Amino acid sequence: MKMLLISATILLLSCSSQSPKYIQGYIFSKDLKPIENIKVQDPNDKNIFSYTNPKGYFKINQMIKGRFLYVMYNEKKIDSIYIVTTHPERGPSYNFVEGKSDTLFVDVK
Repeated sequence: MKMLLISATILLLSCSSQSPKYIQGYIFSKDLKPIENIKVQDPNDKNIFSYTNPKGYFKINQMIKGRFLYVMYNEKKIDSIYIVTTHPERGPSYNFVEGKSDTLFVDVK
């Protein structure tokens, strides 16, 4: 009985991880140069977006409802960033979230 209780407690604690609070990352060209003024936008809420700065860095100060973001150049979608991926055994995995140094390389032609 004690072993079952301990196992259940460990399982509950491992499932109670908090969701990240913000999304951040860098967008570079294929030739490894940062790209400024790339719009990163939530496809489900057009009011949630950010633009990259001269270093290619963007930050959205909240999490989105969906699993990915649109990457826009001149108001045209050029790529997507998947924020959440899931695995049946390992659970959710987050990309481009607080503390991670994720980078997307795009072709803006």
